[in-house]
Amino acid sequence: MDLTEFICETNRITSVEELKNQFLKFLGGFGMDRFIMGEISHDSTSQKEKYLGLLVNYPQEWMQHYVANHYVDHDPIYHAALTARKPFTWSEVETQKNISKESLRVLQEGREHKLYSGVGLSIHQPLGGIIGMGFAGSEKDARCDKDALSLIYAAANHFFVCYADLTKYNTLDPGNIRLTNRECEVLLWLARGKTKPDVADILSVSESSIKRHCESIFQKLDVNNVPLAVAKAIRMGLIRPF
Repeated sequence: MDLTEFICETNRITSVEELKNQFLKFLGGFGMDRFIMGEISHDSTSQKEKYLGLLVNYPQEWMQHYVANHYVDHDPIYHAALTARKPFTWSEVETQKNISKESLRVLQEGREHKLYSGVGLSIHQPLGGIIGMGFAGSEKDARCDKDALSLIYAAANHFFVCYADLTKYNTLDPGNIRLTNRECEVLLWLARGKTKPDVADILSVSESSIKRHCESIFQKLDVNNVPLAVAKAIRMGLIRPF
């Protein structure tokens, strides 16, 4: 299946299962039959693991082992996807000079679960949201040349557009998080570089009141400091400081 056929076929698909099967059919042309897609722009290990697999057909045993050992904290492919602007091969990441022993162990154990010749990429969403994807072959020697990477990258972006349309997926959805108007106001000023005493003066309240608002914000956003709270609130569209 070539890229044009994949795009035309998936534009008419009405279920996620059909979409996944067509994507696997496309990837099969490059010798890949495994993929994972998740939202990777999160701040804590528990959040990263929660959103790790929006769609996944990696071996279940590997995924259980991965989560049980919190490999998301050491996975060099996950970390590379956070800043990648183009698709990359796992071998490129593995040969980096500063790669840690823990990261190498994640890749080695992945191969022991028949995840070979991998490719990673990211799809950047509004306000810092990132969708990460990983692809691999259960047999060695999948095609990972430059042309293959470009075609997979184009197909992956279209795949996610179709997935988001079918599921009404929205990376900016705050879910059950509800900040009060005052909490949003406090966080907005903090996002603009003001200190807590500054915000207290601006809002004509005590500094202890601002600290209480911050504690409530941290609890609701599941963070423990102002920079993380600001970053997460911006990503979720709760505040717009720019």
